[in-house]
Amino acid sequence: MHFDIKDQLHNPLGTRTLDEFEIPCASDSVDRIILWSVFTHMAEHDISLYLKEFRRVLKPGGMVFATFFIINDEIAKSARATNRTIFDLRFEHLYADGCFINDPVHPMGAVAYTVPKVRQIIEASELKFRYPILFGSWSGLFPSSATDAGQDALVLYKA
Repeated sequence: MHFDIKDQLHNPLGTRTLDEFEIPCASDSVDRIILWSVFTHMAEHDISLYLKEFRRVLKPGGMVFATFFIINDEIAKSARATNRTIFDLRFEHLYADGCFINDPVHPMGAVAYTVPKVRQIIEASELKFRYPILFGSWSGLFPSSATDAGQDALVLYKA
């Protein structure tokens, strides 16, 4: 299915806004939702809208796997020193409270959030953390492993 949602980076000529979007699934009907490199391109408002919809469609115990870029001073320092990705992820520009962007010309090109901001967004969604945040190797601070998503990963669930 394609939804013509306007997006600064991926669909600038879209005809609908995310505020109008509803996942075409019945409430309490979905077991798993997987987002790979989606929230890494979204502002808090849009992430919150998606999480609200996920909460609606997930069965109790249903889970969401989503990748993020999580940032703090130590992670940022390592990312800037190691430059482990082809995207030169430096996150030097404050975009909003707890949110940093890589490129002010294309703000949604890469977006990072602080741990407190991620926790605030998740708490507001009424989803819960199934596991602690799994920090990926993108910044060079955390070693790569067989389970490494590159990006930082969250597993959430509906209680």
